[in-house]
Amino acid sequence: MLKNEDFQIALRKQLAKEGKFRYVGIPTSKGTVRVSRTVREWFLVDLNGKPISTTFQHFYPFSCERSIVTEGNLRYFLDEEGNPIGKGEFYEIYTYSEGLAAVAKKGRLYSKWGFINKHGKEVIALNFEFVHRFCESVAWVKLNGWYYLIDKSGKQLTKTGFSTVNDFFNGVATANVYNPQAAFSSGPYFIINKKGKAVSEQSYSYIGAFSEGVAPAVPRRVYTGRDHILIDKEGNRLTPNSYDYLSKISDGFAVCMNDGKEAYIDFKGNQLCQFYCYLHSFSEGLGCVTDKNKKFFIDVTGKKVFSDDFDFANSFEEGVAQVKKNGEMFYIDHTGERVF
Repeated sequence: MLKNEDFQIALRKQLAKEGKFRYVGIPTSKGTVRVSRTVREWFLVDLNGKPISTTFQHFYPFSCERSIVTEGNLRYFLDEEGNPIGKGEFYEIYTYSEGLAAVAKKGRLYSKWGFINKHGKEVIALNFEFVHRFCESVAWVKLNGWYYLIDKSGKQLTKTGFSTVNDFFNGVATANVYNPQAAFSSGPYFIINKKGKAVSEQSYSYIGAFSEGVAPAVPRRVYTGRDHILIDKEGNRLTPNSYDYLSKISDGFAVCMNDGKEAYIDFKGNQLCQFYCYLHSFSEGLGCVTDKNKKFFIDVTGKKVFSDDFDFANSFEEGVAQVKKNGEMFYIDHTGERVF
């Protein structure tokens, strides 16, 4: 019997062949699939390949059983059965997270942001200058130029304002601290809890978003250029070496840069591969590498996984990666086999 992933790939290949689709997404819980025939021709079909929606210019992967679609000048949500949510109601929308989506209506001077539930009902009033998505039941909202934390009832949880913030991970987030002595000035970055309190006295010139318990950071000292390190949620340094640049961790690896070349490292700073021209973030256990004019994939041991090199390649998403070879664009699965 086929594994679930194998069954999905087989079904997607069959749909692509019979419907002449250039892309076939993962089947939803409602037995529907998002597909495309051209770059700007997307729609929802049933498992027999029959269209059950209008045509969209953009159709994003489903999150919380909802997708974002673009139809002409309209951008709205679509459920897994093809029913529109909030069509024509909002000026801007973001992907659902924890059952809520950030949406905005255009105001006289600037957009007003708030949140709706999965049915399109406004549950947190559109009164904010900007908002972040919900993570661990809290979200950042912007008022009078500063960010504050709210819960899912809309209750404000922090009194201190922050100028730059990142999402929570395991109870902590990183934020640029408001300096009351100098309005709108940039202060140090701290690791904070959901009360807006620093979890340690350690501060940094910069801290990125936490991912898999690790964040890229720059210590507070005279800037030399090669200052980027990885830290844990207590602020402890993890990497013995410093780099010109570090991305956030993805699938256990960060992209580091020195002298214009990039390599993968783990959260302890162990280097997975040599330095290459360019690297995509690790995704679904594979890294996409650019070495001069060729592109290929490596696994978590740093070993090249497919015999083929490509003229173009993207990271894996929904079990497939888009590649180009000999002038033809197509998708491959985790074995390197062409699927559609």
